[in-house]
Amino acid sequence: MNHADTLCNQYESGQRDFSKVDLPRAELINVDLSSVILNRADMRWINLSGSTLKEGSLCRADLSNSKLIGTNLSSANLSGADLSDADLSWANLSGANLSRCDLTNANLNQANVSFADLSGANLSNAILRNINLVGAHLNRTNLTHAKLMDANLSKANLSKADLSDCKLYDADLSKAVMQGINLSEANLRGANLNGAVLRDVKVSEITLTELQRQSIYRNNKIDLRLADLSGADLSGANLEGADLRFAALNGADMSSINLQEASLTDVYLQGANLKRANLSSSILSRVYFQETIMPDGSVRN
Repeated sequence: MNHADTLCNQYESGQRDFSKVDLPRAELINVDLSSVILNRADMRWINLSGSTLKEGSLCRADLSNSKLIGTNLSSANLSGADLSDADLSWANLSGANLSRCDLTNANLNQANVSFADLSGANLSNAILRNINLVGAHLNRTNLTHAKLMDANLSKANLSKADLSDCKLYDADLSKAVMQGINLSEANLRGANLNGAVLRDVKVSEITLTELQRQSIYRNNKIDLRLADLSGADLSGANLEGADLRFAALNGADMSSINLQEASLTDVYLQGANLKRANLSSSILSRVYFQETIMPDGSVRN
């Protein structure tokens, strides 16, 4: 009898704690292990596809290269677990504790991770297409180079997360908290940022070309105070009524942008392109112009 069969038999007999068990390459497909305790277990290359481990405890377990396709891990505690290169597509991780997890190169395509705690987790290079991250906690999470196309991040907390070079095509970031995040070289084409809070963010060289007529609102005002938008492509974007106080827009492409009634106090616009921009009724106080292309095409020195 192998270790997987032994575990299942002991589980059926009422045992729940299997901490530090060795289950590398085990096959545990479509089994019910609800509330199981597998802390620090060795489960490298394990196949738990279709199984139920809801409300289980897998703290610091090694699940690298594992198959968890469609696995139910809702409300499970996976803090500090190694899930690198794991396949979690279609898995249910709603309400799970994934804090400080290693999810590098993991596949979470179509996974439900709503209201989960991913604070401090490493999701670099992860595949997160169509993932449900509604209300998730992603504080200080590493999402560099992650693929979040069509992801739902509505109401998620991304404070101080690193999303540099992240692919966010058509992602839903409505009402997300994105304070202090790094969006350098991220691609947000077609993303929904309505109601999102972007404050103290770094977004140099961000791609926003398809955010036209989309708005980044806070209390019905577009809040980009203190934002570093240096080198950003904001051409054609609608930032009517935006609060851009103390923002850095050096080298930004703001051609045909709508900044009507926007607040541009203490803003840096060195080398920015404002050709055909709508600045009517906007507040331009202590603005730093140097080699700036003005709305009429002239260069301001």
